[in-house]
Amino acid sequence: PFWHIAMPCGEDGNHPISIVDLRASWTIEERWLASKCGWSPFVGKRLTGRPVGTVIRGKRVMWEGELLGEPAGMPLRFDATDRPAS
Repeated sequence: PFWHIAMPCGEDGNHPISIVDLRASWTIEERWLASKCGWSPFVGKRLTGRPVGTVIRGKRVMWEGELLGEPAGMPLRFDATDRPAS
């Protein structure tokens, strides 16, 4: 298969690497979701270009649809800017 490796820039030198099979087509299924909210507007959508794996700090964290190991890092928190501070 044809692979694409995306290397976003990071200030700390830790560049996450995403490996994508650009020829694979697939349909997003709800059972795959690993988000806290448990839903996505993309469920049922047919896409071309399937993520194969993600490597962060030299460790595979996702491969062939499976999350690997324990989560690392901290959750992002967003402050609402459209309402007054309480």
